[in-house]
Amino acid sequence: MFPVSTPEGSSPTEVVTQAEIFNTYEYFRIHVRSGIEETHSFRELVYLDVSEDWAGEVTRYVDSNHKLKVDCRINYNSMTKTFWVRVKPEAIHGCQVDWMRRQFTAWSTSGVLSSSEDWFLNPEIGTGTTMRDFQAPYTSSIKEPDYMLRCRDTRQPQLVIEASWAESWSRLLDDKHLWLAGGNGEVGAVLLLQWLKVGSLGKRVCGLVELYGVDEHGNIVMKQRESIFPVPPSEETAPVIPISRHMLFGTRSPGQAPTLSLDISRLREAATKALGLMGLLPA
Repeated sequence: MFPVSTPEGSSPTEVVTQAEIFNTYEYFRIHVRSGIEETHSFRELVYLDVSEDWAGEVTRYVDSNHKLKVDCRINYNSMTKTFWVRVKPEAIHGCQVDWMRRQFTAWSTSGVLSSSEDWFLNPEIGTGTTMRDFQAPYTSSIKEPDYMLRCRDTRQPQLVIEASWAESWSRLLDDKHLWLAGGNGEVGAVLLLQWLKVGSLGKRVCGLVELYGVDEHGNIVMKQRESIFPVPPSEETAPVIPISRHMLFGTRSPGQAPTLSLDISRLREAATKALGLMGLLPA
C-alpha cells in the first residue's frame, strides 16, 4: 500500500517506516491498521518521526478496536518521536510475568514479604495497561510495559520490566530514560531483558538482564548487569538483583529488611520454559 523503509541489516521481524511518507493522518492510520491485521506471527512495526498528535490519535483508535488491540502493545516516545507496535508477542516476551509470579510466591511463603506489603503492591502486565502520565520532556509519551509493580496509591509504577530481542534493544534503552526521567520521580528501577538467537540454526538463545536507576546526582545509571544465558562457568551461586524496599514502599514497611532480592535462577527457569514453548533452547 505504501513504501516501507527498512534499514539494511534489520531483522525480518522489524519493519521500519518513515512517517513522512504519509500525506495525512488518515493514510498513517490505515497503514498501522493494515500492518496489525496482516501480521500473523511476531513482528514489530516501527514508525519514525511521528508527531505527538498522530501518535495519540492512532493509539486511541487501536485501543477502541478490540480486534486490533488484543494482539498488540503500543509505545510512543515523544523525545525520539518513535511510535512502535509489538504485534503478537512471543512467549519469551512474557517470561518476566512467570518469573515475578515465582518470586512473589517465594517472598510470601518465606515471610520476606508481609501480607500488607503483598496487598499494597499491584503487579500488572503490559497488555491493557497504557501509561500516559509522564513529565516533560516525555509528556506525550505512551507506554505499555511488559511488566510493572505499582503501589495502589501511585500513578506511575515503582518497578518496570521491559523485554525484547536484540534487534529492538536501542528502543528499550531510549525507553528506560522515558521511565526514569519522565516518571514523575515515582519510577525507581527499570529492568531490561535482552534475548539473542545464536548458532547456525538460531535455536539457542543468549540472554542478559540490566538494572537501571538514578544515582544521588540524578543521573540515570546502570547498577547491575547479569548473564541469564549462558550461565557463566565461574558462577557458583546464581546472582540476585537487590530491589530497595524503600523504593517500592517508601515508609510503609518500617522495620523490614532494606532490600528484596530478585533471583536470577527463577528468571532462568521461567525463560527456559518460555523458550521451550517456542522450540528453542538456552545457550
